[in-house]
Amino acid sequence: MSRGTARLGAGGGSAYRRRVVVISYHYRMAGAGYSKLHSHIRYVERPGAGERAVTPSLIDRDGDGVMGHSAVQGWRDDRHHFRIILAPNDGHALDMAAYTREYMAELERRLGTRLEWMAGVHEKPDATHAMNRHAHVILRGIAQDGTDLVMDREFIRFEMRRIAEDLATRHLGQMSQREMDRFMHRQAERLRDGERNYNAGRRPTRGEDRDRD
Repeated sequence: MSRGTARLGAGGGSAYRRRVVVISYHYRMAGAGYSKLHSHIRYVERPGAGERAVTPSLIDRDGDGVMGHSAVQGWRDDRHHFRIILAPNDGHALDMAAYTREYMAELERRLGTRLEWMAGVHEKPDATHAMNRHAHVILRGIAQDGTDLVMDREFIRFEMRRIAEDLATRHLGQMSQREMDRFMHRQAERLRDGERNYNAGRRPTRGEDRDRD
């Protein structure tokens, strides 16, 4: 049974809400899946990728310094796992570790189960963001009752982003008119340049932009 429901018909909230890109990938563990999971952990932990260009320290709900490779030893026989990219447009203004923990706690509440996860915060400047601070979350595909964690498709497509934007707006308040004008200008540039517009809610297909920074 799928967990989570989207508030379909409720709209996206205020046009001045904070925007957050949320991209979720589903990976099967069969075959080379388990070894690829370890490869992804190495990617998340790679030197220089973290805030202030230091090596990221993996976090979970309880603390920092999570030993990722050890933490997933019990995942080998799982059916699947998820990888989530959580990228607020205003990540530079947020404590990303605290924000990620709050986001995952809200996912637990909405999905009705405790989740096993770890995350690393990355920082990589781009044309729009001086810091481009974002989190790479690795989520185990097992619910608290031992069953496979299966999330409703519409929940993944819409509600995960809505939750992230609600939290960012709660912390930072709604965008000012100047911030909105700047955001809309950048959106127009993306459309003109043919850039993938994740803020518009497009969910990539399997295999697109893996390990995207």
